Amino acid sequence: MSDYLVIGGWSGRQKIPVQILGETPDGFWVRPQERAMLPGRGLIKRGQRVHVPRTVIKLDAGERPAAAAQRNSLYSFAHALLSKVLQVAQRKQLA
Repeated sequence: MSDYLVIGGWSGRQKIPVQILGETPDGFWVRPQERAMLPGRGLIKRGQRVHVPRTVIKLDAGERPAAAAQRNSLYSFAHALLSKVLQVAQRKQLA
């Protein structure tokens, strides 16, 4: 896993490995792989789903943010399935 949540504090920066679940206009939905303290929110548990701003996420250099957000997304699976169903329906209408 190469995506990180970067938290800056008085003792330095802390990098928490995360799984990106989705992307919003102002941030990401992530699932941390270890527990951490978020400023203003307190303790987040390992595996808890949280929304964080874009500025605190360090993405893998080889991926765009949209690709990182979609790689574990159920939405992308449902979208692909729906597009296949629509293609089949269009073929039946043309035949």
